[in-house]
Amino acid sequence: MIPRYEQIEITKIWSDENKVTLWQKTELAVIKAKAVLGEISMEIYLKIRHLLLKHPIDIPWWKNREKEINHDLDAFIDERKRFLPPDLQHYLHEELTSYDTEEPAFAFMLKESIRVVEK
Repeated sequence: MIPRYEQIEITKIWSDENKVTLWQKTELAVIKAKAVLGEISMEIYLKIRHLLLKHPIDIPWWKNREKEINHDLDAFIDERKRFLPPDLQHYLHEELTSYDTEEPAFAFMLKESIRVVEK
């Protein structure tokens, strides 16, 4: 968008930083749901959550990885797995498609944008 037409709140909603933050929230919500359902231990979820939140998403690293593999979500998963020990890595994005992670974030971004526009 031409910068003079940008609305700061909308720009933040659609930023890469917000998008990947929402992807992470989705991934963590799925892992938490598995713990609540008894498929994995709550301890596993808490360890993964702690490690991911302890290490902010490295946007430049993610962007560079995306250029290498031509897939933004796979690059994001690679970026996040860097901070998990090998025994916990498989829980991230397990049994999910890219759309399973991307669509909830996209819907949230649309909803937030509508809220701003209606205001």
